Amino acid sequence: MNRQYDLLIVDDDPTQIVVLGAMLRPFGQVRFAKRGADALRLARQSIPDLMLLDLQLPDMDGAAVLAEMRRSPLLAEVPVLVLSGTEPAQALPGLHGLGVVACLAKPPDGPVLAACVQAELQAALRRLAQRRPRGSGEPAAAFNRRCFDLLLGLACQDGPREGPLALLRLAPTALQPACDAPVLESLARAVRVAARRPGDCIGHLGADGLALLLPDTDARGAACVARQLLQGPGCPAGLAAGFVVLAPAAPGLPPVAPSMLMGAAETALQAARAAGAGQARQVLWQRGVGAGRALPVPGLDNGLGVVADVAAAVGSPAGPTLAAELPAAGATPGQTPTAAPTAALTAAPAGRPPGDAV
Repeated sequence: MNRQYDLLIVDDDPTQIVVLGAMLRPFGQVRFAKRGADALRLARQSIPDLMLLDLQLPDMDGAAVLAEMRRSPLLAEVPVLVLSGTEPAQALPGLHGLGVVACLAKPPDGPVLAACVQAELQAALRRLAQRRPRGSGEPAAAFNRRCFDLLLGLACQDGPREGPLALLRLAPTALQPACDAPVLESLARAVRVAARRPGDCIGHLGADGLALLLPDTDARGAACVARQLLQGPGCPAGLAAGFVVLAPAAPGLPPVAPSMLMGAAETALQAARAAGAGQARQVLWQRGVGAGRALPVPGLDNGLGVVADVAAAVGSPAGPTLAAELPAAGATPGQTPTAAPTAALTAAPAGRPPGDAV
């Protein structure tokens, strides 16, 4: 059963925390918070696969926690199982539209709770495996590291057949502290404003920053994304970006391992961080040749040069948002310029840092 899920218990009763933690530990990592504000902070630091939320908290009620989560670019899609001191039928009407997957009375029966948690985690896994592109213009969803790795694996296997696939990493420079919750929230908000095409999705890598998966995006398009996030309005200062682009696979070639693609983006990011704030780097790797060194992104410091270049290539005017600067995902080959194949072979970055565990 243990797939190393990340569960977050929010309850101000220490006894309930211990009991619930013992029930849920077989599912993986279990973290806890006694206050609503602490729950939001922990969830923003590392997106949980499922939150178990008590409705009565000392600083804010559960409905307020849920409302804040649904407004957050990081937590908008986190499933929540509510624990209520009243009958579920009485508690649910006040939670309408807040994404509650189930409501159980306190104290919950152990087997019933385990079955409910397992059912929701399995349902979430099925939704992830069957994920379909969103409608154009909808903001990108954010996923934790485990889910993003699954999506990246699916994209590497199925995605780069007709168009290129870009993976971009974004984090503070080498001289800046690691990403904390407010920085991640602000950064994710900026990314969601930019990444509004159907296949785009965000990976929350904890203190290591964010990753952005961009289908049908070549090297010039990825450079445009990097510029939008490093120099656009509302983005945190002191950031660097690195990216790699996987060219369409020729018939008969095996898919590229996700760890290779993530490692390439990490190599580019580390080179950009060492170069300083506002810098971006790309790592080039041609199939059958091997990895190259991290290279500066042409035109990043030339004002609107990159944007104008991409717009000219795709035949659309440059605009203030990424949606106007890049072709729509799934566009015909004539609408998407194809750059030289890019990737790299390096070790995958470390996983999420552990949170407060029971």
